[in-house]
Amino acid sequence: MGLVKWRNQLLALFCLLVFAGLGVLYFRHWVFRKPFGIILFIGEGLAPDRLAPTRAYAGGAGTRLSLDSMPRMALLTNYSKDFAAPDQAAAATAIATGTRSMAIRNPYRALLS
Repeated sequence: MGLVKWRNQLLALFCLLVFAGLGVLYFRHWVFRKPFGIILFIGEGLAPDRLAPTRAYAGGAGTRLSLDSMPRMALLTNYSKDFAAPDQAAAATAIATGTRSMAIRNPYRALLS
């Protein structure tokens, strides 16, 4: 009786380990992982015609900036409703919502201005 009990427990443990191993292999190789967080950097003056002199100033034309080491990068130009050059808030609103907003909507001055 004791031998049959041990055999059944070992067989159950073996099946459990095989099932867990196959699950790990399945998730590592065949499941597509969706991005769960996107970080958006919005900066003024990041146009290619301004980045090239920055690279040259930092150490030559072949120098890579920290911005260049990011895995994905897109350059976007947008405008606010009332000015051709929007501030950061109007640019972020246009990117996030797809709707242009007014650049000077808030009459309050910034603390650092």
